[in-house]
Amino acid sequence: HDDDHEHAEPIGFYIKNAENEHIITYLDLEVSGSFTVAAGDYSPYYTISFIDEDGDEFTPDGDEYSMNYAKTSDFFEFEKSTSDKWSFRIKGVLEGDGEVEVQLLHGDHPDFKSKPISITVNAVIAKH
Repeated sequence: HDDDHEHAEPIGFYIKNAENEHIITYLDLEVSGSFTVAAGDYSPYYTISFIDEDGDEFTPDGDEYSMNYAKTSDFFEFEKSTSDKWSFRIKGVLEGDGEVEVQLLHGDHPDFKSKPISITVNAVIAKH
């Protein structure tokens, strides 16, 4: 374990699926990847890990750190896991496009904010 992260200083992050595959990479102020979910459905749970200036992945230690988000539309809901504060899923509400900004909170203020990440909510496919 690395104790260099007394005050977390991320320069980016990875958002990974349950298979540990990178769905979103945020580095050098660039977003690669996006989310897609169907209206009325939930995405799988995703987990975020931050990247420090040495390129190492970490999740901040301590109760004073948490993940937050700011969304640009009501087409989706962003739902944090109750068992892992670094995991979340997305619920599609209405067909459309929106964006979410991911934030690392230190107490009540963000230490880090991402550029917007695209989220597409697809129409519900009728099942026959």
